[in-house]
Amino acid sequence: MVRPPARRALYRRMALCCLWAAALVALSACERAQAPGSPESPTSAESRGSPGSPGSLTAPQTPAPALPSDPDRALTVRDDQQRDVRLARPARRIASLSPALTEVVYAVGCGDRLVLRDRWSDYPAAARLVPAIDALSPSSEAILAAAPDLVLVSFPGGRLRTALDSAKVPWVGLAPQTIEAVASDLRRVATLCGESARGDVAARALLARVAAVDSALV
Repeated sequence: MVRPPARRALYRRMALCCLWAAALVALSACERAQAPGSPESPTSAESRGSPGSPGSLTAPQTPAPALPSDPDRALTVRDDQQRDVRLARPARRIASLSPALTEVVYAVGCGDRLVLRDRWSDYPAAARLVPAIDALSPSSEAILAAAPDLVLVSFPGGRLRTALDSAKVPWVGLAPQTIEAVASDLRRVATLCGESARGDVAARALLARVAAVDSALV
């Protein structure tokens, strides 16, 4: 059955939203999954036991994350501000000022590196344990106090940009408007974390699901 173009477009948008949410749930579950009978890793146990305070503006006492796949490789990506962002080593302490980007961090298996989030970043549940600040008027002092080596933001204001640049804290501006852009964000964030393979797997899985939806709606 061929549906009218307008209805088909509506169904596609609804299906894509559901798929994106499902993909994040699945990827987050994979990150937490362990082999049957294997003991829980100390890092995972400590992360869930840390009582992060949503209102805190100080650096959280989180355990050191697992070493990235390639800790010594210089990493460069181009963000949506058309800036080339280069890290001397993979990010280990990430501040995310966007709910979508917070989910991306977890989706590529790097949630244990999140040290600060915006108040609207409440998914997955583990994110709620991370100290939070207001993303509409973020405090640069609070961000710098968390000692991030990477800040993820969608629409950085002039004052925030100046503060981060003055403190020499790398930041990336990502504001996806399409599913393809979301896939690109998965790859770029994973690359900056030294986990490009994870990002590629997540991006390919997302695009494959979208293609399957498109085919089903024809």
